[in-house]
Amino acid sequence: MYIISRIIFVLALVAISACSFSEPKLTATPTNPNKQAWTEIDAASLLIDVRSPDEYASGHLDRAINIPHDKIAQRIAEISRAKDQSVVVYCKSGRRAGLAEATLREHGFTRVINAGGYESLVSEKN
Repeated sequence: MYIISRIIFVLALVAISACSFSEPKLTATPTNPNKQAWTEIDAASLLIDVRSPDEYASGHLDRAINIPHDKIAQRIAEISRAKDQSVVVYCKSGRRAGLAEATLREHGFTRVINAGGYESLVSEKN
């Protein structure tokens, strides 16, 4: 009898604690990556469009210089002054910018941000 009453007591405690448990409420709002990118772009020392020259000519962000992603390593001397400054790279979708970011980091750049795609950045700004 003593064991049964102990089991009932433990089950009652479990039931009470389960009823009082509630899921934590999420208070953080989802972040918009394009808004974050614009914060970085506005503060960046150097903005690099890593698309092709033709893509760059069809439209680019103000202050952006054009260095195609596959030419970054060859043209590193042109931008070496920004090695310890904020550098933002973008392309059409973010893939080439990711490749450029990796190359810049391999060459000692410490503050490189992949801002993603040009079209989505433009639509967020407007």
